[in-house]
Parts: sequence; structure tokens; C-alpha cells
Amino acid sequence: MHSPKNVSVKSINEFKAYLQPQLDNTQCVSFDIFDTLLARCIESPEEVQRAICRRIAEYLGGQWSETEIFALRNQAENELRQKSLELGLDHECLFSDLCIAWTEKILKRSDQKLVDKICEIELEVESSVLYVKPSVIELLEWLKVKSIRILAISDMYLDKSFIQVLLKEKGILDYFDEIYVSAENKLAKYTGRLYKHIQQDQKLKTEKWIHIG
Repeated sequence: MHSPKNVSVKSINEFKAYLQPQLDNTQCVSFDIFDTLLARCIESPEEVQRAICRRIAEYLGGQWSETEIFALRNQAENELRQKSLELGLDHECLFSDLCIAWTEKILKRSDQKLVDKICEIELEVESSVLYVKPSVIELLEWLKVKSIRILAISDMYLDKSFIQVLLKEKGILDYFDEIYVSAENKLAKYTGRLYKHIQQDQKLKTEKWIHIG
């Protein structure tokens, strides 16, 4: 990134003042998606997952409880994450893969209709609890005017295509030149491997890259 040290700013104006003298030497600005660009009106991500499981249980007509659906989700997710580690990748899994494995645990067989329904419910619930954080659009507009390359990055199990849908629904998709999600390549921010992948993919110089998150 732009500097090995963390810089804390308390407002958009402070960030602009920090970045303005460095614009000629800034190649790219990247943002964490969740808790930086978008926030949830529900505090815990597990609450969101449980709400999704409740909807799935209702769709299945009460044959399984929310708790049972949630437990099967966790089993499928843990198995996929473990497989990723065994392949020498990071502890990540992709939601589209999870939906297939989860469905097979619920029904003891594959079922594309249920896979599609789970994906639909996931997007509906996530969209309903997400909102764009204050002043984000103002900052993105300012960076676009400055012709700065803007990236969105997340350690997240959702597919890139799902993230694109959510960002589009919130009106901010078009600000980003590219989106990177850890689940897609099983490379995460927390290990640094996703950052290295982005640097190579975007041909970035670390001293010309600022990350916000």
C-alpha cells in the first residue's frame, strides 16, 4: 500500500487534505466494502445468516427448523474452507459452491431449484440490511473527478457477481474500476495474499496505492 504505517482521518475533508498533495504520486485508491463503503443495520453477521436460514426453512414448508438449516450451512461452509486450506489456499469458500453443498446436506441430493432459491434469499436479505455509509458517494465522486483508479475489496464469501448486484442496488457500482473478493480466488486480505494478487493484476506500485479500511 501507499505506506507501511496506518493513517487515521476523521472526515472526508481530512482525507482530501491528506491525499491532495499526493495525487500525482497516487495510482490507485482501494476500499474495504463492508463497514467502510457499506454498513449493516443489523449488528451481527450471524443474525443476517440466521434470518436467511429462517427464510429457507419457511420456503421448505417447516420440514427443517432455522437452527437445523443454520447448522447444515456451517457444516458445508467448514468443509469447503478446509478443502481450500488443503489445496494450499486461504481459509475461504465461495457462496455459489456453498449453496450446492448446503442443498445436498439439506435434501441429501442435488437440487438446482433450491440452490437458486437460496441465492435469491441471500441477496434479498443482504440488500435489505445494507446501506451506504454517510459521505461515501461524495468521496467516490471526488476521486473520480481526480481520475484516480478506484477498487473495491472484501474478505467475503459472496461471489463477485453477488457483490456487483449489491453495489448496483445501492447506487455505487459504477464508481469502481474493479472488484476483488477473497472467495473468488481463495486468497484473503488477512493473509496479505489478496493484496499481492491485486498488485500483480493491476500492475500497481505499492508506494502509489492507498487502501482505506
